[in-house]
Amino acid sequence: MPFIIRIHNIAARVTAVAAMNNLAEYFREKSFMRDPRLVDATVTRGYERLFEAINHHTHTPYIFKFICPDVSNSTFGAQLTNYIILIES
Repeated sequence: MPFIIRIHNIAARVTAVAAMNNLAEYFREKSFMRDPRLVDATVTRGYERLFEAINHHTHTPYIFKFICPDVSNSTFGAQLTNYIILIES
Protein backbone atom coordinates (compact mmCIF):
# COMPACT_ATOMS: atom_id res chain seq x y z
CA MET A 1 0.00 0.00 0.00
CA PRO A 2 2.74 2.56 0.75
CA PHE A 3 4.15 1.93 -2.75
CA ILE A 4 0.83 2.75 -4.42
CA ILE A 5 0.43 5.87 -2.28
CA ARG A 6 3.94 7.01 -3.18
CA ILE A 7 3.80 6.39 -6.93
CA HIS A 8 0.42 8.11 -7.25
CA ASN A 9 1.65 11.01 -5.09
CA ILE A 10 -1.31 10.99 -2.69
CA ALA A 11 0.60 10.85 0.60
CA ALA A 12 -0.75 14.28 1.52
CA ARG A 13 -4.33 12.99 1.31
CA VAL A 14 -4.08 9.65 3.10
CA THR A 15 -1.66 7.72 5.30
CA ALA A 16 -0.77 4.10 4.63
CA VAL A 17 -2.65 2.96 7.75
CA ALA A 18 -5.80 4.88 6.82
CA ALA A 19 -5.60 3.53 3.27
CA MET A 20 -5.32 -0.05 4.50
CA ASN A 21 -8.22 0.44 6.91
CA ASN A 22 -10.41 1.90 4.17
CA LEU A 23 -9.52 -0.92 1.79
CA ALA A 24 -10.34 -3.45 4.53
CA GLU A 25 -13.72 -1.76 4.98
CA TYR A 26 -14.31 -2.13 1.23
CA PHE A 27 -13.65 -5.87 1.61
CA ARG A 28 -16.00 -6.07 4.60
CA GLU A 29 -18.78 -4.52 2.51
CA LYS A 30 -18.43 -7.46 0.12
CA SER A 31 -18.48 -10.10 2.88
CA PHE A 32 -22.06 -11.13 2.08
CA MET A 33 -20.92 -12.94 -1.08
CA ARG A 34 -21.28 -16.71 -0.81
CA ASP A 35 -21.41 -17.84 -4.43
CA PRO A 36 -17.92 -19.17 -5.37
CA ARG A 37 -18.22 -17.82 -8.92
CA LEU A 38 -19.00 -14.33 -7.64
CA VAL A 39 -16.16 -14.48 -5.12
CA ASP A 40 -13.71 -15.63 -7.80
CA ALA A 41 -14.82 -12.89 -10.18
CA THR A 42 -14.45 -10.25 -7.45
CA VAL A 43 -10.98 -11.49 -6.48
CA THR A 44 -9.91 -11.51 -10.13
CA ARG A 45 -11.21 -7.96 -10.55
CA GLY A 46 -9.25 -6.98 -7.42
CA TYR A 47 -6.02 -8.37 -8.85
CA GLU A 48 -6.66 -6.52 -12.10
CA ARG A 49 -7.23 -3.26 -10.23
CA LEU A 50 -4.03 -3.81 -8.24
CA PHE A 51 -2.06 -4.45 -11.42
CA GLU A 52 -3.53 -1.34 -13.04
CA ALA A 53 -2.78 0.81 -9.98
CA ILE A 54 0.83 -0.35 -9.78
CA ASN A 55 1.45 0.13 -13.50
CA HIS A 56 -0.38 3.48 -13.76
CA HIS A 57 -3.09 2.18 -16.08
CA THR A 58 -5.72 3.89 -13.92
CA HIS A 59 -6.13 7.51 -13.00
CA THR A 60 -5.38 8.51 -9.44
CA PRO A 61 -8.95 9.69 -8.64
CA TYR A 62 -10.22 6.19 -9.44
CA ILE A 63 -8.01 4.81 -6.66
CA PHE A 64 -9.43 7.31 -4.16
CA LYS A 65 -12.68 5.39 -3.73
CA PHE A 66 -10.72 2.37 -2.50
CA ILE A 67 -7.96 3.84 -0.35
CA CYS A 68 -8.87 7.38 0.65
CA PRO A 69 -11.09 7.59 3.71
CA ASP A 70 -14.48 9.17 3.18
CA VAL A 71 -14.43 12.11 5.57
CA SER A 72 -17.58 13.70 4.20
CA ASN A 73 -19.84 11.56 6.43
CA SER A 74 -17.79 11.85 9.60
CA THR A 75 -17.89 14.54 12.24
CA PHE A 76 -14.33 15.56 11.38
CA GLY A 77 -15.26 15.92 7.72
CA ALA A 78 -18.20 18.16 8.58
CA GLN A 79 -15.99 20.31 10.81
CA LEU A 80 -13.34 20.52 8.10
CA THR A 81 -15.92 21.50 5.48
CA ASN A 82 -17.33 24.20 7.77
CA TYR A 83 -13.82 25.49 8.43
CA ILE A 84 -13.05 25.71 4.71
CA ILE A 85 -16.30 27.56 4.05
CA LEU A 86 -15.48 29.95 6.91
CA ILE A 87 -11.98 30.62 5.54
CA GLU A 88 -13.27 31.24 2.01
CA SER A 89 -15.90 33.75 3.23
